[in-house]
Order: sequence, then C-alpha cells, then structure tokens
Amino acid sequence: MKVFLLLLILLSACAYRETCPKDYPELAVSIPEEFKLYGYIGSVYGKRPFLLIKRGQEYALKVGGAGEVYLSSEEVCYGDECFKLPLPVEHLIFGRLLEGDERVVCRDGFRVFTKKSGNIKKEVVYRENLPVSLTLKGDYEIKAFLSSYDEKGFFKRVLLKINDQKLELFIEELEIPQG
Repeated sequence: MKVFLLLLILLSACAYRETCPKDYPELAVSIPEEFKLYGYIGSVYGKRPFLLIKRGQEYALKVGGAGEVYLSSEEVCYGDECFKLPLPVEHLIFGRLLEGDERVVCRDGFRVFTKKSGNIKKEVVYRENLPVSLTLKGDYEIKAFLSSYDEKGFFKRVLLKINDQKLELFIEELEIPQG
C-alpha cells in the first residue's frame, strides 16, 4: 500500500507540467532600416510630441517645445537628462530584446529569458509570444516595459526606468518608406 501511495504521489506531481517552448520567436522580428515614428515623449518635463527618423545607422529626433535633443543607438539626451539605452531604440520599439543564447524558464504562465554577461544580468519576460519587460542589472538598473502591441509590428508604449529616472514613449504612427 505504501508503494502504491508513493507511486501515486510521484505520478500526480509529474502529471501537470507547464510546457515551456524553448524557441525564440522574436529573432524573426524584422526591423526596417528606414522608418519614421510619430508620437509623444513623457518625462519630468511633461509630454511633448516627437518625430523619430531612422535611415541606416543615422537618427534624427525632433521634440516639440524642447531644447536640444540628441539620440544615438546608445543614448538619448533630453533637456539636461541623458538616458543610456540598454540597446538601440528601435529594438525596444519593435520588441527585439533577445540574442538567442539566453536560458529559458517558465514562471506563472510567463517565459523568462535570462543571461549573465560579465557583471550585467539580463532578464526578458514574455507573455503569449510578446515581450512585456526587460531588466538589466549591473552597476545600475534599467527596466523597460512594453505594451500596446500594434498589428504593424511595434509597441505603442515603451516605459524606460533607469534608477530613479523615467522616460516614456507613446507611439502613434509608424511610416516605412516603400521602395
């Protein structure tokens, strides 16, 4: 009887196992070489309209009513605040956050991809094949939260938190040149 009870416990413990696909669906995400984005940037300075143009490796960012604004693949400076970006801004907007060599675990219906590189720990959380957050921890902490996925293949809202600073992108329109 004890053996039967032990066997029953073992079988019931193994009966339900959350399936955790090990694939990297976003690696197929295509990021256009050229595009224009229209929307709003929110920060401590309020909410201001912006236009982001990308052509190859060059960026042009115009923010209404703001002083000098600078954007590269590594940082954005707005007013007197500079935000070091964890990856190029278009990767955040289009949701390409994985490199393909992360460890995958399932946790409460989410897929969590983790990787440690030097003193930086990266965690990307997926829900239903879409990324919802990115966390980088090292000398400082960066969090990105993605929401409102558009059928054109980009996220309409990206919230960046870098230590105690916050920058939010509200994207209303994407234009990709034809040709």
